[in-house]
Amino acid sequence: MDNVYIPERFFNNVKISKSPGVWINGELVETNTNTVFKGALFDLTKADYSKFEAQNTSLGFEDRKMYVKENINFDLKMEITDHLRNQFRIVGIEDYRQNGHADLKILFLERLRDEQD
Repeated sequence: MDNVYIPERFFNNVKISKSPGVWINGELVETNTNTVFKGALFDLTKADYSKFEAQNTSLGFEDRKMYVKENINFDLKMEITDHLRNQFRIVGIEDYRQNGHADLKILFLERLRDEQD
């Protein structure tokens, strides 16, 4: 497994603010986890835009990708709050740990609108 180096100055505290929930006995049980972890937010590249465009998903200027080196299980549609209190929803995950390539997960995040936008 390769060890990917990302300078520590890019990492900030990020919180999982809401999980999609779990079905138990035919009922949806909401799970609010306030798990805090370190993540590095970056802008999307042109290759990222074209990859999601091929999947009929449109991402905009305010959407980001996050590099995570911690071993946390992420699900699509989890909501994440960054250090500036921006809300994001996970729309894509690339897990490089799965095949033993690197100690890295890349999360593709769609920014959620709030009252001020």
